[in-house]
Amino acid sequence: MKCAVCGSEALTQDQTYSSFETHVRVKGAGGGWLSKDLTLKPEWARICLDCGHVMLFLGASDVRRLKDS
Repeated sequence: MKCAVCGSEALTQDQTYSSFETHVRVKGAGGGWLSKDLTLKPEWARICLDCGHVMLFLGASDVRRLKDS
């Protein structure tokens, strides 16, 4: 895997990610008759050791929810 910003391969191993404010909201993708927003929260991250960019990743259950929307 390479950094999405600088292309470096110097990345940390998977890190647990936790934040109360960071999430992705997909408008109208929640399904059902009242189309709600789908809220997804990153669960893990990798950090570039060259430029400091933080790459966030969803857990498997949120990826499935996104695919099903």
